[in-house]
Order: sequence, then C-alpha cells, then structure tokens
Amino acid sequence: MVYKQREFPWTSKSIVKSKDYCEFLFWLNKIEGKERKEKREDAVEGTNMHMVFAEFYRALKPEHVFTDEFTDSRTSIHFHPFRRFMYEACMQFVKPIHREWGKYRNIINNFSTLETQRWLNLNSKLTDKGEIFSYFKPVGVEKTLLYEPIHMFGTIDRININVMSDGSKKIGIFDYKTGNIPRAITSHIYTGDIFSWKLRTDMMKEVHFYGLLYLLSVGWQLSEKVIDFLENPDWWYVKKGRMDYSQTLKQKSKYLTSLGNDYKLWKDGKYLNKGDIIVGIDYLNGDKPYHVTKEYNYSSHKSVLLSINDYRSVVHNKYYAKHPVVVFDEEKCGYKNCHRFEKCKEEVKLYNSIKT
Repeated sequence: MVYKQREFPWTSKSIVKSKDYCEFLFWLNKIEGKERKEKREDAVEGTNMHMVFAEFYRALKPEHVFTDEFTDSRTSIHFHPFRRFMYEACMQFVKPIHREWGKYRNIINNFSTLETQRWLNLNSKLTDKGEIFSYFKPVGVEKTLLYEPIHMFGTIDRININVMSDGSKKIGIFDYKTGNIPRAITSHIYTGDIFSWKLRTDMMKEVHFYGLLYLLSVGWQLSEKVIDFLENPDWWYVKKGRMDYSQTLKQKSKYLTSLGNDYKLWKDGKYLNKGDIIVGIDYLNGDKPYHVTKEYNYSSHKSVLLSINDYRSVVHNKYYAKHPVVVFDEEKCGYKNCHRFEKCKEEVKLYNSIKT
C-alpha cells in the first residue's frame, strides 16, 4: 500500500467522542485548545483507575488465582471470595491517601464484580488451568498505538482473548468508563444478564475507533479510496459552494456508501467479517457495573471514518471561527438535559462578542 505524503491532523478516540457529544466543548477543547478545568479532576480519577487495573494485571500470576474457593460458582458474585481478592489486590495499587475515597472504592468494586463474572465463565468453559489463566489475563493493558499512515493514535485499556459460548476464540477490545453512565444504559430493560448489555451502533462508535486502530496496527488495511477520503484535503470541507454543514456530511456519507466493499478492512485477500473481533465498554461508576459488548461492524466503522474526516475538515477550514454560534445547538443540548446547558449558552454569547 502506498500512502500519499500530506500533512493532516492526528485523530484520537476522545476527538471522535467529544465531537459527537458536544460540539461547543469540542470546539473549545480540540480546535481552540482551551482545557476545561472542571473536567481535570474526573480525568485524573479516570487515569488513576486505568493504571490501577493495568498494574493489577501486570502483577497477576497463576498462583494468585487457583484455589478451590476461587473457582466455586455457587456463591453469589457480590459475596464471592474471588471478588474480594480482586478488590484487595487492586487497592494495593491505589495511593494510601486515596484508599478511603468513596468513588475509587466504588469503581474498584464494580471492576471486581465484572472480572469475577468473567473468571467464573472461563472456569465453566475450560478445564486446563493454563488456558484459563491465559485467557483471563489480558494480552495487553493500557497499550498505546500509533498508526502513522492516517495519523490515528490512542491507548487501549484492555485487549482480551474472549472465549465465546460456542468455544471459539476472538480478540476483544475494551474501554473503561469511570464517568457518568449514559441514560440509554441505565434505562435499558433488564434482560436477566447485566454482563451482556448491548447498545445501538452510534453509541459504540468511539470504541470502534479503538477496534479500527488495533486492526490497522496488526496488518489489516483500508483501500486506497478510503485512504484518499481521510488524507486528501479536497475532502476536508465543512462548507462548499451552496451546501451547508449537514449537507456536506450527507455527501460524505453517500460517498462512503457508494464505495461498496472498498470501505471494508482487508488482509491477505480476505475481508474482515462482522464478529471477527469484539469491542466493548465497561461502565464502572454506578450503583452496579455494566459490560456493553458488540461485534465489530461496518456501520460504526463508517461512522468513525466520517468523524475523522469531519474533524480534519473543521481544522482545515476553520469554518466555526467565522460562525461559532453554529456549534451550540439549543434544541440538541436541551434534549440531552446537560448540566452545562445554561453555562454553555452564556459562554457562546461571550465567545461571539469577543470574536466580533
């Protein structure tokens, strides 16, 4: 594959996420480069927890986990000794001054619950201890990847080899969430299995970014037409001719659809099929944990490609520098019932007055 040598912006999962969630904060954070101080504490807490889980797995050895009481599936998850073991082991990697913090304790409790369920599931499917341990211990934690050809980067929280119900083995790419849990999760109809919730495609877009980044890093490829779509400045526009912002996005989406199989990932002459790998999110900051999984699919894959192109369009054109009020949509922000609604509304007014 020959890639064109052009300068264009680097893209991360946070960029894909923030643009989708709040256009005004996206503009301030990613385009203007103004850090939001109110988010810094949550970000530090999240980073701390990610490192705690990573250090737990890096230190984990087979002799730590193979006892009769740890493989007993009759005890409820909440009172299971393996869960207590995980909680106490993770706490060893928390700074002493933080060990009494309620939020940290709750997040580690929820993490231990999900991973205890995963441990027991593996013990119910496999008999060889070496296999059980090799599948329980992730093949990668806090793994930072850079994909130079199209300037993608990110740190994947956990890479597992998942043992499926039919016995097949699949790579699983997982992201930890230690902030607010989306209403779409907490209001989901209970199905009897809180460990296998599924979200619609658009809500899994950001973890599909990680899936795409991982696949590209291990040798899967995008077609030259898609590479051109991502790196050619001719595609980087938000307003062109008489088309407005939404019309240009529709045109880009229509273009990707017209590519047929060209937008798919391929390796050694084979296309990646739905379900070849799994992507998921562990929501850990609630009264109970949620483990959301989805087979990697091309609907979210295309959505990621559009988001990358859209971000580069904004950077390239500086469209919002002339029309900043466009990034604040009262109807959308009001619908989301965001706690920042009134604050953002005032900030937009101030922002516009300064610009003008």
